[in-house]
Amino acid sequence: MAHSEHNRSKKSGAFALIIFGAFLFVSAPLFFGPGTMEGGVAIVLGFVVGGIGFYLGFIRKKKM
Repeated sequence: MAHSEHNRSKKSGAFALIIFGAFLFVSAPLFFGPGTMEGGVAIVLGFVVGGIGFYLGFIRKKKM
């Protein structure tokens, strides 16, 4: 069992946040009319959620 730490599942919600952020970014023009305030907010929210997921999934792991 020397490699038990290596074989553990390291699942987190980071990948789900990245996917959800991309979904918000891509689907904002479909659900909200182009040029509306709600569409702009959805696009910015997609960037923020995806950025948080990217930070949790990749950047934070490299710093530790």
